[in-house]
Amino acid sequence: MRIFVTVVETMVDKGANTVIAHMKHLKDHNENELLEEATRYLENNADVIEFDIRKMISEANIRSLHILVMEVPCCGGLSRMVQITRSQARRDIPVEVTVVSIHGEVLKSINI
Repeated sequence: MRIFVTVVETMVDKGANTVIAHMKHLKDHNENELLEEATRYLENNADVIEFDIRKMISEANIRSLHILVMEVPCCGGLSRMVQITRSQARRDIPVEVTVVSIHGEVLKSINI
């Protein structure tokens, strides 16, 4: 299992698009055990992810943040995490959330 955790850590380091692509791949290939482990990793490391988001907003001088989430219920947590983290950052920036279907189609985009 440690090898898989290292893979997930590497995916997280490479960014959201990489995480989304790998999670979709696991779902598409019915790798439920690995999908559950990846989801647990992300949930268990929420404080690190929140810290990174807060640091990006406060220190990296980004002008906006665009989040891509899947339509499944568990992805809603990322939007909530970003809203809370943005409120704790040193400055406020616009955040757009794009929701895609499990087939990759854009369903909606909203500003939060």
